[in-house]
Amino acid sequence: MKSATPPKFAAWLLYHQVSGYRAESLVGDLTEEYAHGRGNGWYWGQVLWAVARSYSRALRLYGPRLLVAVAAGWCALVVGIAILDRIWPIVQQALSALIGDLPTQRPETRHAFYDVAWALLAGCIDVVVGRLVVRIYRTHPRFVATVFALSILVYRLPFMYGLVIGAFEDPKHTPLLVQEAAFTVLWMACAWFGGLWQRRIDINSTKR
Repeated sequence: MKSATPPKFAAWLLYHQVSGYRAESLVGDLTEEYAHGRGNGWYWGQVLWAVARSYSRALRLYGPRLLVAVAAGWCALVVGIAILDRIWPIVQQALSALIGDLPTQRPETRHAFYDVAWALLAGCIDVVVGRLVVRIYRTHPRFVATVFALSILVYRLPFMYGLVIGAFEDPKHTPLLVQEAAFTVLWMACAWFGGLWQRRIDINSTKR
């Protein structure tokens, strides 16, 4: 017997990625239809169609503001990385003093430590920028947070493509590919998390 519970990820998309006054009633209608015998394929199709309509409506009504929010996010991101570049020598000195007492002093270990520290600091910048983007485009916060995170992926794709080709030609480049892929996912996740964090702050402020 088929479960009356729809696919969890599809239900999550429907609940979190569809906006508008009909969103809650749509969730109830589709769940009821599914419980009455509709299949997973039908449910997925309805969810994806609802998400597409929600996004297209947001773009149609607030497209210019969305572009402004993403552009402002990238400007802030560039400024943040530039500031990190300027203060990085100071950070490196502090890190060198911190790891100076560690028993392992191999160069690759030190470089890996620096890479992780850089990625975490850049991730913090992405969280702040993600919050900024949602503050500019509050109409559809999940949508703009997702668009901005995907814009980071689009920016990184040419570089990642080169690493993939290099890894195919020489397997020694595979660790670098894995590292850069992990950093890309981290930065996208931080930007998206920052946007959702700002959304949560906005929701809590309206309840007061």
